[in-house]
Amino acid sequence: MPRGRRPHPFRTCELAVALSVVGPLSLACDPIVIDAFEPPPEPIAMEPITCPPGSLKAEPGACGCELPDDDFDGDGAADCVEACPDNDDATVPSGPCGCSSYPDTNACGQLRAALRNLYTFDGQGTTVVDALNGDDGTVLHVEATPEVPLDTLQRNGRLTLDGSGSYVDLPDGIVSRLSDATFEAWVTWRGGDFWSRIFDFGDNGGTPVNGVTYLFLTPSNADNGTVRVAYSVAGPQQETIADGAASLPIHAAQDHTPDQVAVVVDRTNSVVRLYSNGVEIRSENEVVDLGAIRDVNNWLGRSNYLVDPPLAATLVEFRIYGQALTADQLNASYQAGPGALD
Repeated sequence: MPRGRRPHPFRTCELAVALSVVGPLSLACDPIVIDAFEPPPEPIAMEPITCPPGSLKAEPGACGCELPDDDFDGDGAADCVEACPDNDDATVPSGPCGCSSYPDTNACGQLRAALRNLYTFDGQGTTVVDALNGDDGTVLHVEATPEVPLDTLQRNGRLTLDGSGSYVDLPDGIVSRLSDATFEAWVTWRGGDFWSRIFDFGDNGGTPVNGVTYLFLTPSNADNGTVRVAYSVAGPQQETIADGAASLPIHAAQDHTPDQVAVVVDRTNSVVRLYSNGVEIRSENEVVDLGAIRDVNNWLGRSNYLVDPPLAATLVEFRIYGQALTADQLNASYQAGPGALD
């Protein structure tokens, strides 16, 4: 029976018998209605699902009420629902090159073998998870009561430092236990004053408070405006430095492209090398002894010098290798992109 039709009962005829000799037998019947079309009921209008007052968003979308529906890698999948939010080659990591389709799986295998710590900023709240060895960090702020809740800065595989004083505190001793090493960051720098820090590992003291023993990387220094790596075990007067040719690229707020910047400490060969986006930009024949650093302040985004400004940037990934990576290896890492070692 067609949908929307409802059977109606047959109505019984009344038998009329004429007892007249001249009148015929007749039947008197009401009209017979077999069925009648009734249109389906009008659909009930559904109210849109909304988020409670005070939520990050008015409607939950793909990521719920408290996470933005970001798609920074532009692969069509919301970053919150995929395991590869920083690389558009895949949504789930697989094989030696993880989220990347980089064809040289041997190079990815070499990078994995050298890797000691991997921070992909996929943690919960203020915990910055080390996906490899459990050396987790913590998001902190230079002020006791920051304006922006710290547990909102780490989302969808990225940590946003707005330059107001937030930073990451990594465990003590994470640097001084190394000999040869490589420190690699994937960062989107928003600009700002000279001397902010991508990382600063060491300690400080004195009046004013300055770094004492340290290894730091700044996107732009006040002496010549370039990216700089500096090492010292006796404060600013005895620094070993390596400068690039320019500052780290500055990205506007709507540009989420990360840059690779890496510092190679090759103590075995007494060399310090600085890389940007897969290319060596400076090399200095200097001895850097990481074991001589009193690394009790191992910070991403904060300086051991009290006067230096906080970092305004988005951190996408930070890696520490227990090996002085070669130029070919760092170029391979750049080509594979963030997420390649997930």
